[in-house]
Amino acid sequence: MTKIFAFMNQRWFQVLVIGAILFFGTEQALKFTNNINFVPTVILIGAFLVPVTMVTYFYSQSKSWIKPAILLSLSRWWQPAFWSVASSALFLLDS
Repeated sequence: MTKIFAFMNQRWFQVLVIGAILFFGTEQALKFTNNINFVPTVILIGAFLVPVTMVTYFYSQSKSWIKPAILLSLSRWWQPAFWSVASSALFLLDS
């Protein structure tokens, strides 16, 4: 049973799940707020989710010194999407 869920601890799976959650969150924020500023975020997350997940998978398979730089750049990429969804949720709660 533990071998079936062993992939959940791998970095590529975590990137995929977090990206899917952010994609769904920005899509829902776009739908509920009708704010067109979310359109580029939805397009960018949808276009880059699978390629970024594949790059994360391939770099996790190799033992290279560039791996921390890739993970740092990935974390920098997710932050604006997360904060834009959080700010729209606060806006909805306020109104």
